[in-house]
Amino acid sequence: MKILGIVSVWLLFLGQVLADDPGKESVAQLRTVLLFGSHHELAKVVPEAEPAEEGHAKRMQLIKNLNFTNYGLLGSETKPIWRSYTNWAAPMKGSDEIMLSFEPNSETEADGVKLDLELWQGKRKVMKTTQPLKNNNWLYIAGPEWRGGRLIVGIELLPLSH
Repeated sequence: MKILGIVSVWLLFLGQVLADDPGKESVAQLRTVLLFGSHHELAKVVPEAEPAEEGHAKRMQLIKNLNFTNYGLLGSETKPIWRSYTNWAAPMKGSDEIMLSFEPNSETEADGVKLDLELWQGKRKVMKTTQPLKNNNWLYIAGPEWRGGRLIVGIELLPLSH
């Protein structure tokens, strides 16, 4: 009976320590979108894709390798950025073929944060970079060629108040 009491107290203590984990404090949010860029008609190439927001097309017209006629949205996900842990985003629901890992690299500033980013295609890491991100600004990463076009990962840093 004494052992049961000791184990119970230890579990309560452990639960309190984990609940107070400062590394799990959310410092911002990251919106991740998986886009498909193509010069072909989207409905014929990727019928399940809905048209991407016009803002994505306008921003990507300025980027040489991402300048396509049509853009489709294949998936979207918003995740918290924890202070001291690696975070994962899988913007295409039900698929882990394209994933992004992200982790703060330094202290958060009022208008942004520097993140360590890794793009994964299946179980293979295909890109690693450290990138400063500013609130409400997009960063686009060229993914693999697919169905006569290109997959594009877009990320946007959102402040906690968003």
